[in-house]
Amino acid sequence: MPTARQLGQAAFEEAIADDRLDIASRIRAVEVLVELFGPLDPKHAEAWTQSSAPAVRVRVAWALGRGTS
Repeated sequence: MPTARQLGQAAFEEAIADDRLDIASRIRAVEVLVELFGPLDPKHAEAWTQSSAPAVRVRVAWALGRGTS
């Protein structure tokens, strides 16, 4: 089982929202979340679209374009 699956969906959701992490890690968390766990939860996505990091907002928009749960 991939390490990402072992960490679970919540770990990636928390990483996206964590302003202490570097932008690249937060962007990758969005990608992994969508790739392994499916569409974003609209409630979480709404909060992430308010991120202070434009690159994170853009990646969340990309993920939303792939569909929501």
